[in-house]
Amino acid sequence: MTQGNEKNAGEVTLDDLAQMVAGGFQDIETRLVGRIDRLEAKMDQKFSEVDDRLLNLERTTSETKVAVLDMKEDLAATNSENEDNSLQLTDHERRIIALETATA
Repeated sequence: MTQGNEKNAGEVTLDDLAQMVAGGFQDIETRLVGRIDRLEAKMDQKFSEVDDRLLNLERTTSETKVAVLDMKEDLAATNSENEDNSLQLTDHERRIIALETATA
């Protein structure tokens, strides 16, 4: 083996080995960064899709709540009217029975 940076034909120095290892790590880092960047982009896209779906769901839920409240108001008004009509019918029935009894 030779000392320093001199090398015999076919010998690998520690500097050569260090450069090869560093080059290998650089290649791995480059590939990992590329994969991580693609993964982040895909995750951002998926989060955007989920956000859009959530907003649509919230909008639909709000519209449904408004429709249900409207129906409750309509039913309450109809129920109130039916109760009034029911009382009137009962009063008419009593009057008819009283008239029928009086004329019989």
